[in-house]
Amino acid sequence: MPLGTSAKPDPNLQQAANLIADPKPPIIQDKEPILSANNTNINTNTNNVPSLPTPIKSVNEYLPPQFQTDVKFESKYQFTITSEDTVGSGGASKIKKLQLRTAQQQQQQQQQQYYAIKKFVLFKNESPESYYRRVFEEYIITKNLTNYKHIVHCHELLNIPSGWGIIMDFYPCDLLSIIRKPNWCHDVPIFEKMCYFKQICFGLKFLHESDIVHRDLKPANVLVTSEGILKLTDFGCSDFGHLIPGNFDSDIAMETNVVLGTPPYRPPECIQGRQWDGFKFDYWSLGVILFVLVWGRIPFGECDVKDGNYREYCTDHHRYITMNPNLRNKTKNGDVAGTHLDRFNSKFARNFPNGDIVRIFWKLCDPDPFWRMGLRDLFEEKYFQKLEMCVDE
Repeated sequence: MPLGTSAKPDPNLQQAANLIADPKPPIIQDKEPILSANNTNINTNTNNVPSLPTPIKSVNEYLPPQFQTDVKFESKYQFTITSEDTVGSGGASKIKKLQLRTAQQQQQQQQQQYYAIKKFVLFKNESPESYYRRVFEEYIITKNLTNYKHIVHCHELLNIPSGWGIIMDFYPCDLLSIIRKPNWCHDVPIFEKMCYFKQICFGLKFLHESDIVHRDLKPANVLVTSEGILKLTDFGCSDFGHLIPGNFDSDIAMETNVVLGTPPYRPPECIQGRQWDGFKFDYWSLGVILFVLVWGRIPFGECDVKDGNYREYCTDHHRYITMNPNLRNKTKNGDVAGTHLDRFNSKFARNFPNGDIVRIFWKLCDPDPFWRMGLRDLFEEKYFQKLEMCVDE
């Protein structure tokens, strides 16, 4: 269960949920057939990539009054000289670096500040209305989370020549690029790795207490500031965690036959056709991130029996809980109890520096979601509580 205990829905969350779910104008339900790049009312560029039909709809047709804007992208921002190339990309978007266009605008900033624009791509066979809805929903969720220390700061949603783009603060790198540096495993001390892990936990805790589940948590979606502060980003797969947003007494929103996220950060139940909830999805992702932080690589390719490393992991995990039966005992308050083993003869445990981290990893990445450690359990772990932070909270 998430950490939140509010019996009444948060009014801000409820408003955001209503904006996303509201079928009334100006939000138009997608009743038109799916369009492909071969349809005459879809433009294509020279690479035969589908693009939105013109004229592109204004963001103000979708945004609520408090978020509407008269700002024109080309009058406020410009791409930096060195940012012609994309600084980040995914299946749904491309990220480019920006700066304010005029010297007067730049002087109004206390220091030179850069921005990033997330330019959304029209999927093949995606209708224009689905595109607008998808971008709008991600913006509304991101904007409602934006003022927390460990969440990317989102400024505005604007029209751009190719469609819509979300303007955010620019950060120099993501966590994946740091982990990929040579000798990460041996040169970076464990206290620094665990500081990164704990920052991610605080960010995820804020998300879950806001009744938002991320559902694509991974090092590439964790940005790092020049001061070493980690910020969660990319809420394209995110949604509300409960059927009544913000009401933790309502049922958890379950998914079935929906595959989201990135292997191996998505849990086994997600690809096995079983019902799953986003909170436990995120717990699994958090455990895999812990493994990657310590080891510098992923434990397996995907949570599928066809993956030999995953099969071996399941075998070792079963041996671990057999040797340590208290791991899956439930205490009266619902926390998962369990002693720890300082050493466990498994290739998935050898590089962990102590048994406490091993135990947390095995419990977060429990293949059975019923027994999987949650954030409440994690924050009550004595070892976790004693972890020193490398940034002020």
